[in-house]
Amino acid sequence: MGYAEKRGKIYRARYKKLDGTYGTLPDKYGTKRLAKVAADAEEERIKQAGLAHVDPRGGLMPFGEWAAEWMGAQTKRPATTSRRRYLLRTYLLPQYEYTPIGGFSWPEVVKWAKTTDPASEVSIRQAISLLSTILTAAIDEKKIKTNPIFRRRWDGHAQPADATPRVWAHPAEVVQISERMQTEAEELMVLVAQFTGMRYGEICAVHRTNCLVEETLRVNHRSHTFRVIRIDPKTGAWHEDTEEKEEGGERVVTYLGPPKNASSARVVFMPPFLVERLERHLVSWPHEFVFSTPSGTKWLRTNWNERLAPAADGRPGVPAKEMPPTKWQVIAADILGQVERGTLRPHEVTPTLVEQARAYEAGRATVQKAVNWLAAQGVLDTSGRRTIVAAGPAHPGAPVTVVPEVESWEPIAPGWRLHGGRHWVKSAMEDGDELGALPVVFQRRQLGHEFKGIDGRYTHIMLQSIKRFTALMQRHWEEGISPTDWAAQDRLPDFSQRVEITGSGARRMKLVRRSGATGAHSSVG
Repeated sequence: MGYAEKRGKIYRARYKKLDGTYGTLPDKYGTKRLAKVAADAEEERIKQAGLAHVDPRGGLMPFGEWAAEWMGAQTKRPATTSRRRYLLRTYLLPQYEYTPIGGFSWPEVVKWAKTTDPASEVSIRQAISLLSTILTAAIDEKKIKTNPIFRRRWDGHAQPADATPRVWAHPAEVVQISERMQTEAEELMVLVAQFTGMRYGEICAVHRTNCLVEETLRVNHRSHTFRVIRIDPKTGAWHEDTEEKEEGGERVVTYLGPPKNASSARVVFMPPFLVERLERHLVSWPHEFVFSTPSGTKWLRTNWNERLAPAADGRPGVPAKEMPPTKWQVIAADILGQVERGTLRPHEVTPTLVEQARAYEAGRATVQKAVNWLAAQGVLDTSGRRTIVAAGPAHPGAPVTVVPEVESWEPIAPGWRLHGGRHWVKSAMEDGDELGALPVVFQRRQLGHEFKGIDGRYTHIMLQSIKRFTALMQRHWEEGISPTDWAAQDRLPDFSQRVEITGSGARRMKLVRRSGATGAHSSVG
């Protein structure tokens, strides 16, 4: 039975819930009789509603508190969790953290959305969708009765910002972009994306054991074998996600994991020119992953885009310039000066690394670097137990770091990134060949798109579709290359003359020595 509970000068209505515990109505009453009537009425509603009864106080829970509880119960992929945290932290919590979950209305949400930056319209749509998901979960927990924004769609700003469509490019343009890449592996990444439609994460995760795998189809007692890339269902994609740190903030987490969906674990068919290029690449490539960095590590998306962006968007030229000397170069120049002035004579033992580090106020590794350079130039002899001044007549100039000149590039397809290759492959398959568009089932299987329903279950890839696709991509490749290109001459491009860009756009520095007599520069490393 319900009862009235006195709290100072007012009364609260306490009622018995289905689990035997007591709840409290949010309203306050001036008399004991009114509180008792309200408690009995609530118990009657519970008996009639049964398990469908909604806690009257549940709607008073702040949105921020419920969102934290709901997020803690989710087991989604790290990328999904990271995106949800971003939407909550950036959009929803600043606006609705202390709003009761029962106090939302669609007009109020639209009013808030209109005050946001038009450039964030996509994120705002995602935030509203997440808000609806969280409120629907509150209904499931019997905290609120209805979700006022369920299946509501915001039409966006009245004057939407100019949307930047996903840039895609024709094969001839992509071939030119690929020729600007720094290594053969990078060039192949561009070509694989353009002529197979693979995702960036899938390309980065290709292991040797899954590259150029033989896929055999048997038709009319005849075997037809194709060389394919196999995307593993467990480790077929390279992921970059964020996770919260215990001390606050977030950090980037990278790992090999499943591809985007179950349909993305597939075999990817390739045109003959790509098969040939990959065969030649694997012969000389020393690393496990086919499209890794030159050192064998996997790409971070930001670093990869720093490589690709200048090739597609163009870049200004940068003249060669001399950099200020580093600490080890200053030490090397000083020791060299002592030798030239006769302060250090031939066969004389030089101070130890510890003594020199103390004298130059530098670390031992820095002094060691200077000694190694001087030994390479024949100034010092480090072959014995102690370092001595060499007896030879070597007189190199002081070490100088010079940034080589960088050639300017005209834009080819500004804004093009690897995902643009998926757009072009899809368009090319729709455009098709002389027989028309390729079958939808092949298009979806090649791109790793889900294909549900009866058609997805009972439609399969046929031999003719594979042959049409490989021939179509080969034809577009041949139309995209120039007659004087390396492929027409049956030779690989020369990568040795290309300027390497590493890190955050920093160009590889080349160590040169300056001749004391003429001031000319010559390469030493």
